Amino acid sequence: MKYLSMLIVLVFCLSACELETSHNGKLDGWWLLTAVDTLQTGGHANVEAQQCTWAFQGRLLELRDVPGQRGDYLLSFVQHGGDLLLSHPYLSARDSGDIAVQTPQPLHPYGIQALSEQFLITAIGRRRMVLTSTSLRLYFRKL
Repeated sequence: MKYLSMLIVLVFCLSACELETSHNGKLDGWWLLTAVDTLQTGGHANVEAQQCTWAFQGRLLELRDVPGQRGDYLLSFVQHGGDLLLSHPYLSARDSGDIAVQTPQPLHPYGIQALSEQFLITAIGRRRMVLTSTSLRLYFRKL
């Protein structure tokens, strides 16, 4: 009787769980920002050594520099076809609560120029991604 009741509880627990899946396709995962093109001037910068990463999961984008000098940022994102809209950036301060970002300057090392910014997913594959905004083209390598 004891084992039967434990089995029934286990079945109810498992049936209450929902399997949540992401519909982000190849976008999901960790991406290393490797280069940035400035569209207006034609400039090109190799930024791989700065170790700035973008991590997509669900509807959340986490920005992190591996050395940890800039802090981590969390943004909402919406992917619609070939468009990617980033918005609502927060400085991740897990111990004291996340802090809303008021100016875009802390996001500049990650290639983000505005608090709400739209990118065109110019190219995406298993290992490489290119995003283009109105002012920059960002190159990524999947980690």
